[in-house]
Amino acid sequence: MIDFEEILELHTKFRTAMQNVDIAKKIAPNRDLVEIVRVIFWYEGVRKRSKLNKAYALEKFFEPQSFKVRSNSDKTSYRCKWQNYEIGLHTPQCRLLKMVDLILHGSLRELHHPLWDILKLKPNRSTLSENYLQRLNPEVLAVLLKQAEDVEGHFERARVTKTLISKLKKIANLDALAALVWLMYEALSDKNQKRCESLTRSIYDVLLMRSIWWEERKLAAPLLTLFTQRILSQCAPPHLIFNMSTQEIIDASAALNLMVHIDQGSSHIGLSWLQRVRIMLKLLNGRRTLPGLAAFDVMFAFAPIYIRDPDDITTPKVLLDDLQLQEKQRKKAWDSILPDKTRSLPKSEMEPPH
Repeated sequence: MIDFEEILELHTKFRTAMQNVDIAKKIAPNRDLVEIVRVIFWYEGVRKRSKLNKAYALEKFFEPQSFKVRSNSDKTSYRCKWQNYEIGLHTPQCRLLKMVDLILHGSLRELHHPLWDILKLKPNRSTLSENYLQRLNPEVLAVLLKQAEDVEGHFERARVTKTLISKLKKIANLDALAALVWLMYEALSDKNQKRCESLTRSIYDVLLMRSIWWEERKLAAPLLTLFTQRILSQCAPPHLIFNMSTQEIIDASAALNLMVHIDQGSSHIGLSWLQRVRIMLKLLNGRRTLPGLAAFDVMFAFAPIYIRDPDDITTPKVLLDDLQLQEKQRKKAWDSILPDKTRSLPKSEMEPPH
């Protein structure tokens, strides 16, 4: 489990997280960002689990046949394939993926995780069908499906309720995120604005809890870019647009995870991910606070930021007044949080969203 110092280190590294992605986009400008992300996610997982920290070492271990001594010299040449995987420029071929998966079981699913398909700019018809849900892990499927009453051994879709959405939030892993995004697209298709907004808020909450951790794979910035541009902007309340940068979300994610440490003190070390999620959700819902903070400070500070849609000239005055009130509440809450509760975060590195 990430401890206090590791969260601070990950937050500091965030500012350079887009470096490899920027290189890949410059070389292959038409390559979808999600394709770059999933290859880097796979590569970093392989690198971490193998304890081979360089692309050279990984290629030599997994593909030693690539290394050949030149006939006219003593120098060794190799194809430098893994350097391209490191920046997400090329996707590994099936043969290599299967061979790596035999050694590091589960690595193949990381490259082909269902989340990547639902994050594409235009998810295909298969992804948006109910068959997609069968690709999610059993823990998430157990939430989405229920035993049919009339046919033994047959399962059917559970009704999408606040309870179901809450259960997915409490899991808060990649599969749960994929399920929430899929349900959001379903709500969009059904023109169910209320459900769509509820699902979008749940996706946002999971991002707050999870995104600082993605920096372990150097992907917090590009993954949040995918979510802010392709998902969180889909279901804004009427007359409004989502208006938070990746930096603002990662700042909030780091602070929220640090609050678990502050809340639990030294006892946080033995907490599982699900236990940490329960604490963070209570903080976000105003049902738990820290010494010196008002009951709803965390809830106000970490709420998603929406602004008036500049192309909408029909925005009611009461809504504009409410936006001003939310901004005052957010600023006051952050003023309470920053000086004491996250004092180990350099203020130059973390500012309240605005």
